[in-house]
Amino acid sequence: MSELSAENPLHKIERLAAEQVAIVAALNERGRTLQVKEAEGYRWLVNGGQSVQSLMAIDAPAVLLLPNHVAMLFGLLILNECKNVLSLGMGGACLERFLSWHFPNSGITSIEPDSRVVEYAQQYFGVPEGVEVVQSTAEAFVASTQSHYDFICCDIFEKEEHPVCLSSTGFYQDINSILRPDGVLALNLTPTSENELLVILKAIRVSFAVAYISSINDRGNVVVVATKGEVLRLNDIRSRAIDLSRQLDLSLSVMAEQFKLIPVATA
Repeated sequence: MSELSAENPLHKIERLAAEQVAIVAALNERGRTLQVKEAEGYRWLVNGGQSVQSLMAIDAPAVLLLPNHVAMLFGLLILNECKNVLSLGMGGACLERFLSWHFPNSGITSIEPDSRVVEYAQQYFGVPEGVEVVQSTAEAFVASTQSHYDFICCDIFEKEEHPVCLSSTGFYQDINSILRPDGVLALNLTPTSENELLVILKAIRVSFAVAYISSINDRGNVVVVATKGEVLRLNDIRSRAIDLSRQLDLSLSVMAEQFKLIPVATA
């Protein structure tokens, strides 16, 4: 069973010298860059900077390798069922592959505004059959869709920065409106300041009945999980973590202790 505390392959590829890394595909136009790189049995996507947006083991494409993606699975610990999934920000389709493999009967819709990212994901990372890919911004999609979802994963960036919508109460209210009654939102953030994080947390907290937060690693990742449902007892979350760890072949028990409730927002 995989351990969250084990060294992540991300550290391994970041230590590689440039000459050890193959550039599989690259786009550089109008000030934007997009690269697919490969080395040591891994393939990864870099979009608009130096940060690794998606990381895949070529021989095990359904395995989650980035700690922030694994942490987003805390949402499954407080979710009753996972029949309909919405992924906001496809990138290299890491979550799409993982969820398709472990929840083959779930419907998955993936939202990505950048046509070249969609192209690279399909060609180099393998978007699973059955995943509905929609080219749209997350903000526009959640404001207009008539569908409803059990689990919404949000991992969206403009280059390496948060889009404006992540600070908007309206964005989270739209997400709330398309979640089923006990639905869950899992959100990956990389805030550049405490104030930026507080603004985002307040927007989330006034839109959802319950929200949890955890700092993931030394890179500044923060994962927030919000739900329309009720607060679960810690012992219930621990029990679910044990059961889900067996199902997913991941050690998730540590997450039951790492995520903390966010207090109710005040004016």
